[in-house]
Amino acid sequence: MKKFHRYFSYFVLVLSAAMSTAFANEESGQAQSAFNQGQFTGAIEHWEKILPTLPQNQQIEVYLQLASAYQSLGFITQAHQSLDHAFDLSQQFQDQVRKSLVLGARSDLYLIQRHLAEAEKCAKQSVDLARQSQSPLTYATALNYQGNVLSVQENYSEALRKYQASLKQLQLEDDAVLRAKVLGNMVQIEFKTDSPNLTHFEEALSHTRSLPVSHDQIFGLIKLGHLILTHNTPQAKEILREALTIAKQLPDKMGIIYATGYLGEVAEKETQYVEAETLTKQTISLTQQYDVSSGFCKIPSVSSAPELMYQWQWQLGRLKKIQKELEGALVAYQLAADNLQCIQPMMIRGNYRYPPQSFYENAGKIYFELADLQLQLAHSINEESARQSKLKAARETLERLKVTELQNYFREDCVTVAEEKYKKIDEVIKDKDNAHTAILYPMIFPNRVELLLGLPDKPLKQFRVDTEDAKENQLSFIIEDFLGQLEKPNNGSRWLRCNSEELDNARRLYEVFIRPIEQELEKIDTLVVVPDKLLRTIPFAAFYDAKDGKGKFLVEKQYALATVPGLTLIEPTSLKRDHLNLLSAGLSVSEAGFEALGQASIAMVRGIQQEKKFCQNLSTFVSLTDDQFNRYELEQTLNRTAYTMVSFDTHASFNKRSQNSFLLLHGDKLTMNDLAKLFYPNLFREEPIELLTLSACETAKGDEQAALGLAGITVKVGVRSAVGSLWKVDNEKTAQLMTVFFKSLCDNPTLSKAKALQEAQQELLKEKTHPYYWAAFLLMGNWH
Repeated sequence: MKKFHRYFSYFVLVLSAAMSTAFANEESGQAQSAFNQGQFTGAIEHWEKILPTLPQNQQIEVYLQLASAYQSLGFITQAHQSLDHAFDLSQQFQDQVRKSLVLGARSDLYLIQRHLAEAEKCAKQSVDLARQSQSPLTYATALNYQGNVLSVQENYSEALRKYQASLKQLQLEDDAVLRAKVLGNMVQIEFKTDSPNLTHFEEALSHTRSLPVSHDQIFGLIKLGHLILTHNTPQAKEILREALTIAKQLPDKMGIIYATGYLGEVAEKETQYVEAETLTKQTISLTQQYDVSSGFCKIPSVSSAPELMYQWQWQLGRLKKIQKELEGALVAYQLAADNLQCIQPMMIRGNYRYPPQSFYENAGKIYFELADLQLQLAHSINEESARQSKLKAARETLERLKVTELQNYFREDCVTVAEEKYKKIDEVIKDKDNAHTAILYPMIFPNRVELLLGLPDKPLKQFRVDTEDAKENQLSFIIEDFLGQLEKPNNGSRWLRCNSEELDNARRLYEVFIRPIEQELEKIDTLVVVPDKLLRTIPFAAFYDAKDGKGKFLVEKQYALATVPGLTLIEPTSLKRDHLNLLSAGLSVSEAGFEALGQASIAMVRGIQQEKKFCQNLSTFVSLTDDQFNRYELEQTLNRTAYTMVSFDTHASFNKRSQNSFLLLHGDKLTMNDLAKLFYPNLFREEPIELLTLSACETAKGDEQAALGLAGITVKVGVRSAVGSLWKVDNEKTAQLMTVFFKSLCDNPTLSKAKALQEAQQELLKEKTHPYYWAAFLLMGNWH
């Protein structure tokens, strides 16, 4: 009897194990089938069912697949959690192959979140492990992940080398899906050049067509069809139709949406606008039926799939605009903007399904084109209240554009925090402290310049400039020449005011951006500019009014100048001077290959220090020079005292990528993130630094992105205003300007920062006519 029970128990265990295995195999098959059809929610349900039934060493693969499905749905937190489980198990079982795969998948997640340092680190660790694993397929996968990171970092040559190395490993152990992906990634980089390698494109297309019918195959074809669109429209149409046919067979709903939508874009390129509009409207209808709502959006007009819908509403808006249906275009563009507004917070936190690069590029274009449309319609309206409504809407759109540009540059939500904190536009303009302040939004369009001017107690004013010099291409040439002249002073110092050749570009810029509005500025003492595009890279102070033969630079007019990244991103409050604390720090010696600023740096610190003798309100003055100006001393100094003003006389460089921008210390460099962390204690004290001065900045010449770093530094590091330079100026004259600037602020308790900078520039202008010496310095943020 005991023997029978023993055999029966063994039979039950075997049967149970067999049933469990059968259940797991069935659920796993259903999960993979759902995943291949793009039904990610269903795939997750099946994989989560089988997880508890599997031995731990077999759970690693399921967690990897779960992470991929969660990532496809945009659930980044759940994807990270799945990878954490997979990583812990791979550590426990010393499974180097799967550990490499986990790290590679992590790098992809970090790319979506725009955490490039973490992505780079994980990708490298993945490659290092894969190299030791003796598995060519694992190594090929890791190299592809590393290529993705390098591609996002815009290191295209190195990315291509990684992709080529990945393909070489696949010759030893092939995987059709991975090979198609790697080839597609290579082609995507090559298509960023003017002459892409079409042989590689055909190879990628051939491999993608040979894949089993699946979500991967459909989106591989869609990617290639969209890439070839600008080079070979008929081939793009053929590939996208092929993808649509396969997507309908599966069916893959998202594949159907994208293929139909991009076929609408093909028809747009072919100027078949009726067909394009029909396909686009079909895509909008399909997207409305595609429910992936996360419940985070409360805007009634927004779809349950806003990250899809904004693209198609934008496409419809373009088509309506081309066909001169401006009101219909406005409705479509506004819906696109509403959908953007809904998903933007998710994109900032990297908590969405698609990498953010194309999203932010598209968002910027949509806001820009919407503002263009609103301004065009406003220009055609005679009834004042209706016109004002359109102009205010245009201004709001421009503010959204400015926020989006800074979010894209800094790659984080510091911009959103600032926007929520500060005043609304109308509140700023109506503030009694701004009774003599004008706000100028200059916008450069292909065929014209629009000037939107806000004045105290007056309706918004619109000025359209459509001269030859106001066309975008011509303006680019003028601005490039203007910058070249500014940075190379002739004869050592002087710009002869009668020399029309040297002043021609300065004069032409004045005629486009200031002449149309100058009569409105008669009672204005401060002109605040919200610059657009290339205007971020040039100083308005050096524009030249040659009217009636009595030449004047703009800085010599009655109004001071300030630059703001966006009016909703600044806090225009007056500088409190009853209790001033000043930290002044500088480097006089050479560091990290940068030239020594010399004794001018020390002289500036001493010059400011001397002002304390007769500046009664300067309560605290601390200076850090040369070896004292290090990270530790700076952190300790900032933690001890709530400083009102901080002055850095050291090299600062603003790059087109924010993570490459830095401030030079003794033996170290501070990134913008580092600087923000150092200033953080002041935010907790509810006493943000009122003024930061950077006296030796360099911004890449003519680089709009690099100029965004300088323009947005107040938002990034949490200071109310900043003074910085567009180019590196003569050390001695910089020290002189900064000393006069601080002296003016100290001497006159009612003088604004904008007026103090104007006085300092005018002081130098008396000695050095050439704008090289005084025009580089901009006041950014709060102008009071």
